[in-house]
Amino acid sequence: MAHHDPPRAAQLDQVLPLILTLNASDAILTLAGLGFLGFGIGPTSGAEWGYDLSRALSDVASGVWWTGVYPGVAIVVLVLGVTFIGESLNDISDPRLRARRRLKQLVSTRDARNTATAEGSGA
Repeated sequence: MAHHDPPRAAQLDQVLPLILTLNASDAILTLAGLGFLGFGIGPTSGAEWGYDLSRALSDVASGVWWTGVYPGVAIVVLVLGVTFIGESLNDISDPRLRARRRLKQLVSTRDARNTATAEGSGA
């Protein structure tokens, strides 16, 4: 073997959290959608945000609009949070992105030095 591959366990340790976090938001949205349509967990089995949104839809017709705000905001915040965590883990674990970030840092420090020397010599 000419190049050194990391062992499969190390690859799995790096990839598994990415897969779990990036697919968790899809699972949350699917569960909420099924609950909204009435195919999710029963209302007495546990808290079901999709079911709560479905019930709030009938409340909106009678003028009580705020009952759907809390489960809707909870779904959005949870999905965005899990997605941001997954994207951050992806950015940290991808070596191409790390090299690109290092290059940006080098260029920005070089530009800052050039600006400082230009201001110092021009004054």
